[in-house]
Amino acid sequence: MCIFDEETVMDLYEQIDEWLFDLGSDCIPAEIHGLYCGISASYETDKLLEEFIRTFIEYISIDVFDFQIDHPVFLLFLEYSGENLDNFDFKLTMLLPDDDNPIFERIEALSRWSFGFLNGVKNDLGDNFQTINNSDLLMALDEIEAISEINVDYHYTTIEYDFIIVLEHLKLSAISAIYELKRIRKNLQ
Repeated sequence: MCIFDEETVMDLYEQIDEWLFDLGSDCIPAEIHGLYCGISASYETDKLLEEFIRTFIEYISIDVFDFQIDHPVFLLFLEYSGENLDNFDFKLTMLLPDDDNPIFERIEALSRWSFGFLNGVKNDLGDNFQTINNSDLLMALDEIEAISEINVDYHYTTIEYDFIIVLEHLKLSAISAIYELKRIRKNLQ
């Protein structure tokens, strides 16, 4: 088991970014982490890895033969993501760029994490996504979708403060969605 402190996570973020670039993908680590979180909200642990790998390969548009399941960066990503969600107690640590990065890069990562999360949820629900009748889940997913569509105004003066507010709002919405999806899944069994 690896302990992920802030420095380790930032190093992991950069390693994943380089690895995705080497794979020829324009995805960013935050987006892939959102995808993983969205999928994990719906799948049982024993099916999660298989489903994530299948979806990941399709999502980043690479040939299955170009993917190495035992790549050290991928294994670290899985360990971080699994540890993050195994310890899920209404806290969620998103894989985002360090606070030292430009605010516009952090906002884009937040938006793309949201986009990845929604795609992970939609991956499991498929056609049933349009028939969700759980109002708490719908509200959380609507808020996440709105965040996924954020467009940055480069002349906005309180952007750092607003980023923090949106980040906390996104965490609450994602936690709510994960909780409701797990509750729905449990009721279906």
